[in-house]
Amino acid sequence: MQDRLRVLIPWRVVLGLLAVATPAVCPAAARAVRISNRPPFSLHSTNPCFYAPGSGSWPVAPTGRTHAIRGSFNEPRGHAVHFGVDVQAVQDRASVYSMASGTLVSVSPHRAHFSIRGGDGTYIYWHARLLNRFSLGAQIGRGQLVARIVPGYFHVNVAESAPGCGLVDPRRPTGALHDPRNQEHPWIGPLTAYRANRRAFATHDTTVKPSQQTDRSTSLELNDLHGVVDFRASITDMPIHRMRLLPQLPLEAAAIRGYLAPATNRRRVFGHIRRAFDGSGLLAPTVGLWHVWAFGTFRQNTCYRNPDWICDANYVWHVGGPNGWDVNRLQNGRYQYCVQAITINSVKETKCTPIVVRHH
Repeated sequence: MQDRLRVLIPWRVVLGLLAVATPAVCPAAARAVRISNRPPFSLHSTNPCFYAPGSGSWPVAPTGRTHAIRGSFNEPRGHAVHFGVDVQAVQDRASVYSMASGTLVSVSPHRAHFSIRGGDGTYIYWHARLLNRFSLGAQIGRGQLVARIVPGYFHVNVAESAPGCGLVDPRRPTGALHDPRNQEHPWIGPLTAYRANRRAFATHDTTVKPSQQTDRSTSLELNDLHGVVDFRASITDMPIHRMRLLPQLPLEAAAIRGYLAPATNRRRVFGHIRRAFDGSGLLAPTVGLWHVWAFGTFRQNTCYRNPDWICDANYVWHVGGPNGWDVNRLQNGRYQYCVQAITINSVKETKCTPIVVRHH
């Protein structure tokens, strides 16, 4: 009998430890949460405007060859977003060519930006001075020399407006600036959690590094989540086709989403998929930029103007959605929070992180 007790006691100790390590169910806090199969994630399923019709050639020579992109669509720029893409030019005052045939419909007073409207939409060119021989209403052919880049800029900013979609990314699969070489996976950083209150979604200046700011968010431990949780993760896309002469900063992912899954099945979803970012159109300030970008998001490209200055960037997203995740709806226990990102070339990445819900 004593021998049997010596065998049983250790197992009882082990079971007791497991009971402490595994949170108990809290019926008062838990509610029924729908669980379903994970819906598909693709550019088209996110938004058909990722495939808005488009055609054309590149705006710098050689126009039939892809060029490096130094600034992507919807990038953070201070308290706003980048409404186009920056195509690198490796020569100062490089020639700019019309990407598609159309009519010259606008010219700035200082002739540093202009628009050409064609059958598939309108291209807007910035940091480029239109040649004097063109005036409003002029008919311009695809590949025709139309401007020169402003001295010292070494890039032309191209924006595209497509019928029915508004401003779209010219790098999309159907866009003129599609670069099939960029088949890299997006990078998804470690998951973090914060209390989803007003401080978590506070305005911040994305031209300043986080070390020079104060994050007033209240952090939470991933193994002790309760209340409404603001999940965050850094997500970037470093293209394979990189810039020459200057450092390449990471670009934006095309779309991002997050979801809560059972602890052992990343293809099942509790509740709804949380859309963190849909880059098919311009991210307008009215949607609340700070409910999309979290503290830690910044972009500094001052080394493009002076090699002794800084070039660095990081894009941190509220991957739990613009209002956070109310884990009070769940029973205490173990889950995983999954983050998915997709590039403009339809390359996906998924990262799932174990979490624990504990109602206090």
